[in-house]
Amino acid sequence: AELSSSWLAAQLTSGIVHNDQFDFDDLGLTVDIGLALAETGSQPGPLAEIDTALTGKVDSYTTGVDFGSTDIYAGASAKLLVFARTVGADPTSYGGVDLVKRVNQRVSTKSLIKGRIEDRTGGTDFANVIGQSFAAQGLWAAKTGKAGDAVAFLLKQQCTQGYFRLGFTKSKTSTKQSCDSGNPATTSAPDTDATALAVLALDAMSGKNRVMKRSLTRAKAWLQD
Repeated sequence: AELSSSWLAAQLTSGIVHNDQFDFDDLGLTVDIGLALAETGSQPGPLAEIDTALTGKVDSYTTGVDFGSTDIYAGASAKLLVFARTVGADPTSYGGVDLVKRVNQRVSTKSLIKGRIEDRTGGTDFANVIGQSFAAQGLWAAKTGKAGDAVAFLLKQQCTQGYFRLGFTKSKTSTKQSCDSGNPATTSAPDTDATALAVLALDAMSGKNRVMKRSLTRAKAWLQD
């Protein structure tokens, strides 16, 4: 783990991972590396550099400001919220942005999709179960009024077999918003990344919550199998 952390830290330039192939700063991957370094605890210097760099790029990562749009990305906002809490920063004023409020506002209150995260966009909504896991975890830790709904909708994305799917039901007006209501070969196909990240989120949240602990147990069993 220490060798891996050292290698990851070496990929940073002033706290950011730059994609040389397509010439852009990969802020999402930077957050991923930050979460990994925080877990191992062996690279405090590079982790602090990531934290400092990201505080100046909150809107660049979580909104479409760099592209001249007013879009707000639910998944990116949620992942950055979890990162901010992980490094001990104030998520209500991270880089001058209240990430708790930003994520909370992206959680739907509509009856059919209550608890589901949504991008604020005039185009395609790319929110998915990975972002839902981060949103549930971040809002649960912040103890917001929508945290329970976000968790409940996350749990709906787990199929009976134990795995989590990646994509939500495409139609937001459909009554079938759960993993079990989709096609296991297509819309509800198993996804190891989504399942693993849901496990991490549930592990951080579950405590003595029996519903979440049962979900966690089934997901871990599926991954192990």
